[in-house]
Amino acid sequence: MAIKGRFMDVTEPQMTKHNFTVGMNLAGRSRTVNVEAEDALIAALKVKHENTDAIINYVRKCNKRGDQRHPHKRLTNE
Repeated sequence: MAIKGRFMDVTEPQMTKHNFTVGMNLAGRSRTVNVEAEDALIAALKVKHENTDAIINYVRKCNKRGDQRHPHKRLTNE
């Protein structure tokens, strides 16, 4: 008795984009921006590419409730 195998269409899962808040020091001032990216490292690299003199302090997922109360700027060239 032979068992017939089935070929499954296997595709790689698509990376979903999330919103991240990136905190940085720029020209001696603390700044935060919101970035849409696949993961935290890419979000930090996008900000560093846009602001080469910036020092990245932290990257975190956006907190919907807190960010509505205290909105941040968005990264301009996404």
